[in-house]
Amino acid sequence: MKHSPIIYKIVILIFSVAVGFGQKIVHMNGTYDLDGDQLLEFIALELDPNQDVFPTAVRYYEIDADGYQTLVWEFTPPIALKGEFVDAKIGDVDGDGSPELILVMNLSRFGDNSTPHVFVATYAWDGTHFS
Repeated sequence: MKHSPIIYKIVILIFSVAVGFGQKIVHMNGTYDLDGDQLLEFIALELDPNQDVFPTAVRYYEIDADGYQTLVWEFTPPIALKGEFVDAKIGDVDGDGSPELILVMNLSRFGDNSTPHVFVATYAWDGTHFS
């Protein structure tokens, strides 16, 4: 049985992300080519398997021609936001023709407020990264 080179690249990609950062990808969304350079990108919800149960970081990677990832953008919540990521999606939320990254978290604390609630944030794509 002959496997496509893309399968091997995906296996290498997942292994190198997990080993390279000490993180574990628990959800992956994509692929995209938002910067138009013919290289695919993806979103990953990640956790540190030594201390986390749920995702605590969102990272956006680009896959190079050899199948390895390069970190383009990441978001880890500030100390004031205590919670876990539920999902991350890319879409044109405001209808301006440019994509936004939408992050959803379940918060157990927001500053001094310890009432559990949902936190949704959007980050605009500026052509090279989200801001």
